[in-house]
Amino acid sequence: MLDTLLRILSEGGTYSSSDLAKRLGVGEEPLHEMIEGLVGLGYLKSLAGSCGQNCGQCAPSDACCVGV
Repeated sequence: MLDTLLRILSEGGTYSSSDLAKRLGVGEEPLHEMIEGLVGLGYLKSLAGSCGQNCGQCAPSDACCVGV
């Protein structure tokens, strides 16, 4: 299932947790565990806490939920 998640993410775009969970047929908690595992393995990079909220220069600013 991790390979399916990576394939979906490699398509590009922005996804909510609920959308990804639905596409994978799992709950949001297992999805978050999968994402954490992929971060730990180096396949994904966590950007949490790295945002300087300089949204004018951020490509996905229209889909960002930082500060919400």
